[in-house]
Amino acid sequence: MMGLITPIMLVAISVGAFMFYIDPTYAEIRTLQSDVEKHNEALTKANELRQIRTELSDKRKEIGDDKIERLLKLIPNNLDSVRLILDLDALAIRYGMRLADLTLEEKPDAVPQGELASVDVNKYNSINIGFSVKGTYKDVRAFIRALESSLRLVDIESISFGQEGADGTYVFKLDLKTYWLK
Repeated sequence: MMGLITPIMLVAISVGAFMFYIDPTYAEIRTLQSDVEKHNEALTKANELRQIRTELSDKRKEIGDDKIERLLKLIPNNLDSVRLILDLDALAIRYGMRLADLTLEEKPDAVPQGELASVDVNKYNSINIGFSVKGTYKDVRAFIRALESSLRLVDIESISFGQEGADGTYVFKLDLKTYWLK
């Protein structure tokens, strides 16, 4: 009988050890291995992103600060309405005029139709600027040409003018639209 109890006890101890120690430990090891795989994937992705960041940084250095500054003037990262108005006024002063009756109106962008429907309107904002200037036709035409060739992206939406004054000048009303990145 003694010979039979020893193997049964060893089997019972083995089953108990498996159920209460080996199986839970093995399950914990599988969980830890899964976590290690997830962390390795995250490290691989982080290394890929670090490499992409380095490549983009190198490309940005190739562009040069002067060209970046020109791009930011074309479509700035934020709206600096005071700087914009000062730039427009300085441009008008070069042609002997001053801005008057200034209005700023930020409108939500309409959803484009037709060919422009593929443009993502969520990437930029726009603002409508209205003002008037008093000057000769020649001066206003030169001002508009300078505005067209300036680095700042500006759409002239409308131009109107009144009756000629005694000094040969007109009052021109201009409505512009300019943009900045969101």
